[in-house]
Amino acid sequence: MGDDSEPEGRTVLVVEDDADLLGTYEVWLAGCEGVTVRTALDGKAALAAADDADALVLDRQLPALSGPEVLERLDGDRPVVVVSAYRPDAHVGEDDVAAYLVKPVTRDRFLDAVRRALS
Repeated sequence: MGDDSEPEGRTVLVVEDDADLLGTYEVWLAGCEGVTVRTALDGKAALAAADDADALVLDRQLPALSGPEVLERLDGDRPVVVVSAYRPDAHVGEDDVAAYLVKPVTRDRFLDAVRRALS
């Protein structure tokens, strides 16, 4: 245990309504061997796809259901990395999620947070 190898056979659901940013996250995660990436553009699609995911990358501002609403409905049953333009607050704090990253985020910080969430 405890080695820094790539997580194998894991699925990450990336939920982001900005298609360009979603594509960037997909490209970054494509470099992680053994990780399958699924995507959703809104909160309802996120909930529909969450059952197959080992971890989520979640924006706070989403159409249909907001990031905090998605978190509430998932009820902590899998690790979530929040990537948002908004700082942590009473609705979603750093203690509520595996990692909380404030945009803009670097590739290295993003991948490190996702790897930790999967470990």
